[in-house]
Amino acid sequence: TTNKQVQCLVCPTGTEINALIADGQSIAKGDYLVSNGNGYLKEYTAADSAGTDLEEFPLAIALEACDMSSSSSLDPSDRCIVEIL
Repeated sequence: TTNKQVQCLVCPTGTEINALIADGQSIAKGDYLVSNGNGYLKEYTAADSAGTDLEEFPLAIALEACDMSSSSSLDPSDRCIVEIL
């Protein structure tokens, strides 16, 4: 959309951020995370490594467990502390 401003943060490797986690995900501490394509992160799986799209390359590693497996889009606890790779 024209003339819309958004906030953006360019994070160097090692930066810790409070990231949004996609609904339906069960993230364990140490899991690699990739883009879900909508501003949220999801767990990296072997299927993600098959392609060449940017969302198939790990962006971060979870520094804590985050269980969103039974969440909905209205769940306010959809965040997890992650370290940018």
